[in-house]
Amino acid sequence: MINGGEKLNYITHSIGGIGAGLLALSATGSGSNEMAQVAIMSGALVGSLFPDIDHQQSFISHKAPVASLAAST
Repeated sequence: MINGGEKLNYITHSIGGIGAGLLALSATGSGSNEMAQVAIMSGALVGSLFPDIDHQQSFISHKAPVASLAAST
């Protein structure tokens, strides 16, 4: 499952995060503030990976094992 399904979740969650970030940029009107753009897009992308943090085989649990262990208990 890690080779197929988990990669699909990682990719689809990342795409969803990028879409949410672009929507947030549009809604906030932060077109000329580059720091705000970076902060919003980074937050949206990183935040999109957290729905599966409690699954031991997810992308984010491999990158942040301590957080994954805390979330799964």
